[in-house]
Amino acid sequence: MQDLRKIFRYARPYRRDLFAAVGLIFIECIFEMVIPVLMSTLVDDGVPTHNMAVIFRQGGLMILCAVLALITGLLYARYAARFANGFAAELRMAEYAAVQKFDFANLDRFSDASLVTRMTTDVTVMLNAVNAGLRPLVRSPVMLCMGLAMACVLSPRLTIVFL
Repeated sequence: MQDLRKIFRYARPYRRDLFAAVGLIFIECIFEMVIPVLMSTLVDDGVPTHNMAVIFRQGGLMILCAVLALITGLLYARYAARFANGFAAELRMAEYAAVQKFDFANLDRFSDASLVTRMTTDVTVMLNAVNAGLRPLVRSPVMLCMGLAMACVLSPRLTIVFL
């Protein structure tokens, strides 16, 4: 755990981007969880009575929610990429500074190509882990909690089955 703290301290300058990305995931989940509720209203109220006003209204709201979820998803990708790339840049600079402090005995043990490859590969692995892991790490618990809350609103007995 201490190693992760040491590594992620290089992400501090990009905390705003991280918080923006997490907030956008949360908003995207809200839009995605509203769509089934709108669909249930459309099927329960609009289809049996052939009420076209309800069908068009609910369909329009579903399209609006889908477009807003798409927009927040794209904005999430932007902020998450900015966070991950900024974190990787800070980490790369710290690695470079650490290599510059090596004495000549250490530099003789490692070839230049080996050091460059290690630095590049290590930073790329961290960049990919942060970039690919942030979305499921945040989205999964949010979708679970919101899904249970929506199930409780629709049918409290069904929520017990889900739990």
